[in-house]
Amino acid sequence: MSDVVTHLSSAELPAQSVLWLDEHANMVSPELLFVQMATMLSMPELVMLGYELCGVFTRWASDPVGGPVTLDVPPATTVEELREYMGSVTRVRGAKRAREALEYVSDNAASVPEAVLATMYSLPSGWCGYGMGPVELNRGVVVATEQEDGYTRKRYPDIMFSFAPVGINYDGGDHLDLDSIAEAAHAVARADALGFSQDLDDLKRAEKEAMRAVRAKVVDDMRRNRELIAQGSIVLPMTKEDLYEPGGLDRFTRQLLRCARLYFGAKTANYEQTLDDSDLSRERSTLLRTLLP
Repeated sequence: MSDVVTHLSSAELPAQSVLWLDEHANMVSPELLFVQMATMLSMPELVMLGYELCGVFTRWASDPVGGPVTLDVPPATTVEELREYMGSVTRVRGAKRAREALEYVSDNAASVPEAVLATMYSLPSGWCGYGMGPVELNRGVVVATEQEDGYTRKRYPDIMFSFAPVGINYDGGDHLDLDSIAEAAHAVARADALGFSQDLDDLKRAEKEAMRAVRAKVVDDMRRNRELIAQGSIVLPMTKEDLYEPGGLDRFTRQLLRCARLYFGAKTANYEQTLDDSDLSRERSTLLRTLLP
């Protein structure tokens, strides 16, 4: 197996460092993996690995940036479990750097874009980040109580900041399934042109259902934003274009900081000073390109 890397440790390792697979093989635990990778990855890459291990997504091992992503998987570990493990392996190579990276990691990242954003906002400017951490990911916010609607309902903003009740919901390119509408409309037009009258009614119903589903998502997004505002939080929607267009993340961040300052009186001068530094802006842009798929 040419892609297996062997490590030799002279330090005594905690019992949970190695996981039994079968009678032929063991493997390192997620906690020891994080320490080992601290000797191989850059700080931003190591932080991204932390978000993956503590999140509910996983990337393709042989191509972690451009490869496929699997969603809705159980977390391999948590920030607290990593922190406890770091305390027991102080003599292991990479442990010190792993502890440093862990300061910028949070639990519950649900996707690669969330992890990228959390990394960029948590890392200090010395590591080409915005220095706006710590952040919380997918924390439930109660927006309706039993007294109001007969039940308790929560919304889960992708990212919330600690310096003010402001946050981000990331809406990627496939957030609205517009392709389903286009495909359904094409099927109707093709059946009509070919004279397939027997199938036409079913295809038209499918077209209307696709439109209803997309409209329902739009309505839910609007209600989500309104409900969060009514609870005292401003959660700005971010698009894929905000993340991928040159300078887009800086522009979005200025708007977010303006909201925090105007509506909540947050002290944002230091964050805005980082944004105003053109050299740092170029470095952030370079880092962002390396992290994004």
